[in-house]
Amino acid sequence: MRFDDRLTTILKLPADSQSAKAAVWSQLTSVLAQKSGTLPAGQETRARAVENTLRADVPPNRRKFVAESLAGRIGDVETLLIFAQDSVLVAAPILINANLSEAD
Repeated sequence: MRFDDRLTTILKLPADSQSAKAAVWSQLTSVLAQKSGTLPAGQETRARAVENTLRADVPPNRRKFVAESLAGRIGDVETLLIFAQDSVLVAAPILINANLSEAD
């Protein structure tokens, strides 16, 4: 079994400037969006909370860039819902290319 410590590493990064917050948010969003079900539940919950907190400090153009980079690769309904709450310009690449199961 492989241990996934990506979230631990990202959550230890300093988020003390706008650019650092944007970098941490981008990395968290990318890992959470593409999760394979191997992320520890408590750690994922903490990462989601940090992701939601930092989002307000990330400029819309950066959020749009992340959305474009993840378009068609989202395997997580929670990430899709986070983007769905954003502006249409930010959310469009994610929503147009959503690739979820029928249940989701």
